[in-house]
Amino acid sequence: MPDPGPGPEQTCLNPLQEAAAEAGFFSTEHHFLLNFPTGAGKTWMVTQLAARAVAAGRSCVISVPLRALASELYEQLLAALPCGTVALCTGAARRGRPWRTGALTIATHEAFFLQVRLSGLSYLSTLAFAAIDEIHMLEQPGRGALLETLLVRLFRLAPFARVITLSATLAGGDPRLCAWLGAACVRGSYRPVPLSLATVPYEAGRREEKLLELVTGDARTTLVFVHSRRRAARLVERLEGQGVPSAVHHAGLTVKRQEQVLRRLQDGAVRVVVATPTLEMGLNLPVDRVICPELVFPGAGPRRWERISARVLHQRLGRAGRPGLGVAGEGLVLVRAGTADPLSEPFAPVRSQLAADLDAFVLHELGDKLSASLPQLERALALTFAAHCGEPLLLEDALDRLAALELVQWPPRETPAHSGAGSRRDARGKAPRIELTPLGVAAASQFGAVTRFAGACGLLQRELTAFDVLWTAHACVVPEAYFPLAELALLGESLADTPSFLMCAPECFEGRLDVSRRQAVAAACAVAALLAWREVPRKSREERVFWGASWEAVRLRAWHAQRVLLAMGRLLKAAPGFPVHASSVEALGSASEILRLRQPQLDLRELAPSAPRWRPGPLVRGDLGELDEPRLRRALQCQVEPCEDGACLVTHRGAPHRVSGGTCDCPDFSTGRACKHVLAVRLLDVPPVAGPGESPGTSFEPVRWWID
Repeated sequence: MPDPGPGPEQTCLNPLQEAAAEAGFFSTEHHFLLNFPTGAGKTWMVTQLAARAVAAGRSCVISVPLRALASELYEQLLAALPCGTVALCTGAARRGRPWRTGALTIATHEAFFLQVRLSGLSYLSTLAFAAIDEIHMLEQPGRGALLETLLVRLFRLAPFARVITLSATLAGGDPRLCAWLGAACVRGSYRPVPLSLATVPYEAGRREEKLLELVTGDARTTLVFVHSRRRAARLVERLEGQGVPSAVHHAGLTVKRQEQVLRRLQDGAVRVVVATPTLEMGLNLPVDRVICPELVFPGAGPRRWERISARVLHQRLGRAGRPGLGVAGEGLVLVRAGTADPLSEPFAPVRSQLAADLDAFVLHELGDKLSASLPQLERALALTFAAHCGEPLLLEDALDRLAALELVQWPPRETPAHSGAGSRRDARGKAPRIELTPLGVAAASQFGAVTRFAGACGLLQRELTAFDVLWTAHACVVPEAYFPLAELALLGESLADTPSFLMCAPECFEGRLDVSRRQAVAAACAVAALLAWREVPRKSREERVFWGASWEAVRLRAWHAQRVLLAMGRLLKAAPGFPVHASSVEALGSASEILRLRQPQLDLRELAPSAPRWRPGPLVRGDLGELDEPRLRRALQCQVEPCEDGACLVTHRGAPHRVSGGTCDCPDFSTGRACKHVLAVRLLDVPPVAGPGESPGTSFEPVRWWID
């Protein structure tokens, strides 16, 4: 069968596309890895392959990492393919008829994984190919393990389906990754639109001035990447003040607002877009220049700041100069004078993240009945990228952890010296069957963290309110996000007088769910956003944002949280003897009703009238908008010593400074903005508010927890 002709956006194949066609991309059933530079036509090759599959009545999937990218691709292919043969499935939208035989489904990685888990062989048996975009995301914590599990499922359940993987930022095609995929790799450096990369040095303390000089001194359309929504908004404000048409783009905007920003960019109404990493992958934007002024971002682990990888940097710079949208592109990186050139850093080989999520992999294998014994689990793990790379996967340790959480029935080790499958066989030499407990079956049916779900079920033993149930459910599924201190101040006001046992004595919440304090605050913000959105009329939902969450984001979180509550209900039904407090069962039903987002609406504050009412502590009062997180953290670390004349001596890693009447003798003090010494005295003046029967300091305090 001849190769397909060029589509409407291309008049001929470029050299890399010709090389892939000659290697059998269209004429064979081999797996392929296309390692083309950004804008070199990887997605176009896949869409041509999809057209052939649809014409033959076969199913196919294009899996992408971002919802915005999935929507853009869907709109492009809607007119190019026959009517009814293109569908979209993401967490925020379903269009057409996704997962229909003989059609192309464009989905996010998470939506595709969910379909593979729920459909089994009924859909996969008709699959001609699955295209996985941005395959280097295997190394991303959390999502990387899910993507690796998805590929292992495809290898096992759809062995005759082709797997096409795409990436622009692999180290020499990454032979180790190609060997695991069993894929032929086509790679090269050709780019239809030339892209020049350069570094721009700046002196210490003058980074923003240099950035404004670059943006205002050039009339080309520019995309600037930053790591903070607040910094993005502040930069757009300064650019607008200098007469530069600018707009901000981040995940906190509604889908409609995000589309409006991109449409204004395409129409020429906006010359500069300042974005967080929401635009760093895949999207085709009419941008001539990309500037990356920040090379570090706030870390989620013990390190406060982490450096972005060379792969992420080049992904961002590759947004400039897209085919059909410009004649040349330029990428600029701001670096402090005298530091190393980040553009010279090579791409590192892709590394697996499965070991960090091994417990979830094992639980899903057992819950989906793909494995039932230790040898079967070992064979499943042997197919993973982690095993191919020789990384240690301590399967028995994972089973021991799951058994400690009472998720599996797993015999203990006979002696510490024994290991491997041989130490777990019966007298006849057969490996014993590993059974899930009712709690394990429930945990496998939801999509939250395994450890957190087990802890959330344990909390049902104590008396809970509907808010407590919502808080624990969102803590299972909501990742940590960034919130300005001013928003956290509003959080305290929004949740004041909420009936809650956990917020008045939150130590059991932390201990049971094994969440950090920042993660607990993020979950509380998600619940506050859910409650706020329930009061918004349907016609106004596209224009509002609460605690960084649009209506689409809240609806998606509510769906995941509802899965957690459904799993809890399934557990209580399957195990009548499971210890649970009667009031928690009632709260479970009320919380589930709230998550359905339907009328009539329950008033959370009218439920559980006998429960204690949470009151915010002093750190959430007043205006915190002018404070930054590092300054507040340092203020809490200061030692304050009162003096006889009413002043205070405040010490922080150095000589003490005198604070009197709201003024300080340190050089950092300025009128209108308190230094850390003045702030430390202000925080000391107001003692924490204690709830009924509680000692000071035990209440949930969003701002203090966030910076601890």
